[in-house]
Amino acid sequence: MCDHCSCRQHRAIAELSTEHEQILEVAWALSEQHRETGVADGPLRDRLARMLGVHVEAEETALYPLLVDTGDLDPTRRDGLEGEHTDLATALIGGTFDRNAYYELAAHIEEEEMELFPLAMFGFDDDDWAVLEATPRFLAPDTVLVR
Repeated sequence: MCDHCSCRQHRAIAELSTEHEQILEVAWALSEQHRETGVADGPLRDRLARMLGVHVEAEETALYPLLVDTGDLDPTRRDGLEGEHTDLATALIGGTFDRNAYYELAAHIEEEEMELFPLAMFGFDDDDWAVLEATPRFLAPDTVLVR
């Protein structure tokens, strides 16, 4: 992941970005499992589902709404991003998380890292950062993903 705009200086973005790295690591392993066995199931799938549950909730209840409120994220694009979350969950539940699903996830994460996080960095004022970091997800350190 990059840090060309210094958005990681904000704790919430730093946490989300670190989670992206962890999610991609587990997702790759799951896609490998699918390639080797024809199914994406078991502990890896369960772990990725738990990781994504925590992560997606933070994006959909905190980051995305603030970006929409500041005018930096079009509501239609927000819907598209949330639809990608739903598609990912469907692939996980169905045991069909394959290499294509991994690459779709990686593209989704790249958009967040390279577009949304910089939009927050340059579009949020102190009040917006305070709101983001005061959401329950970022107030409770035990909700941060662990490896």
